[in-house]
Amino acid sequence: MQQTDKLMTFQEAVAYLEELKAKERNKERGVGADFLCEKSGYPQKELSFIQITGSNGKSSVLAFLSGVLKACGYRTGSYISPALFEQREKIQINGRPISKKEYCRQITRLREMCRDLEREGKSAPTVYALERAMAFQYFKEQGCQIVVWETSLNEWAEDDKRIPNVLVYVFTCTGLEHKGILEKGLRKEGKDKEDIQDRIAVAAKSRPEVMELLQKRMEDLNIPLFAADLSKVSGIRRNLKRQIFSCQEYENLTTSLLGTWQVENGALAIAALKQLKEKGFDIPEKAVYKGFAAAAVPCRFQILAKRPYFIVDGAKDGEGVEKLAETLRFYFTGRRLIYIIGMLRDIRREKEGEPDCAEENRPLAGSLLGACPPAEQVLTIPTKGEGGLSSYESACMVREYHDRVTAADSVEEAAELAYLLADRDTVIVAFGCLCDMGDFIRYVEKKNGNNIVNAPAGRK
Repeated sequence: MQQTDKLMTFQEAVAYLEELKAKERNKERGVGADFLCEKSGYPQKELSFIQITGSNGKSSVLAFLSGVLKACGYRTGSYISPALFEQREKIQINGRPISKKEYCRQITRLREMCRDLEREGKSAPTVYALERAMAFQYFKEQGCQIVVWETSLNEWAEDDKRIPNVLVYVFTCTGLEHKGILEKGLRKEGKDKEDIQDRIAVAAKSRPEVMELLQKRMEDLNIPLFAADLSKVSGIRRNLKRQIFSCQEYENLTTSLLGTWQVENGALAIAALKQLKEKGFDIPEKAVYKGFAAAAVPCRFQILAKRPYFIVDGAKDGEGVEKLAETLRFYFTGRRLIYIIGMLRDIRREKEGEPDCAEENRPLAGSLLGACPPAEQVLTIPTKGEGGLSSYESACMVREYHDRVTAADSVEEAAELAYLLADRDTVIVAFGCLCDMGDFIRYVEKKNGNNIVNAPAGRK
């Protein structure tokens, strides 16, 4: 970027990303992140990474790991997806999102590269590509000593090809419905064996079919795979403020993440930290306790209000909803429940032309409601994005499994209806597409005067 280039305002930067998204919706396929990384001098080559993927639990494991590494004194970058409130949340250092000024500087720099592309008759890059190139450059400029990188199963293979220095792969719990995506991603993983020396993988306990697939591919790549040992977890105590548990040599770890599954995520983070210690990272015991206590992730069984309880959770698939159901039974057995559900269609399968893919959400609706304790009322909301469903479409699917279903036109309307139907002892649970869960936080904050019960840092 030349010195004479005018720095974009934050509003202009956001508008530019929306412009790129519009081009994607119009099927204009842009160049990938590789082009932008090449133009930037491959900044990721000067960084070291922990790469996290899987169906569920990625952001929670990231929060544990980045919190501990920060407490150790390491300058720690984090790439988090999706964003709930604004795009800057995706790129953080030591828990602080990239500043608006720096965000604008990076977008301005990359926009000039994109304009050069368009002058050559090529399409502009995708938002996916631009954000990753921006994160790499920012983490390099800010001198990050390690980066904890979260990526979806759909994007893992592409991300892995452009990240050369992965110290530890972390595979969170992966459901059977994502086995095909994982298998495809593992096949696409194309690093030469010389490029993957000294790498380690740790994995959460998943279904045997998934573990067998993962084990075989890691063996092919000569990457040792270690499973998080849940037999070393003990002394679990929990209430609606915190959980306490012991894992390996760490006794009475405390976290404010309330889902019963967070103990498994914590054990996985401990397994990854053990591998980092063996690679020479100085990780004092007190830093582990401090990092776990500081871990905060919005919309993971997050209590926004009491009397009635209003809870938001990002469970959107069978595996995630089973975990949510387990937590609801532990804390709220016998309580009156109202569910607000945001569902997505499986757009990936539609694109790949798989037969009967349009019907996949019907059994999904059944698994969502079948796993959870019975609700008195179900409300559906429209969901955002390419795989979004109207509230009416979702309601039609849910109605096959529940008699009392209402389609709401918006998050706000669904929340208002839920409050009207609830009494002080009711538990309202909004779950599904994470991109919509942030809107519930905004609504409850506004209703309660910007005061929510269990607010992550920066939202209090």
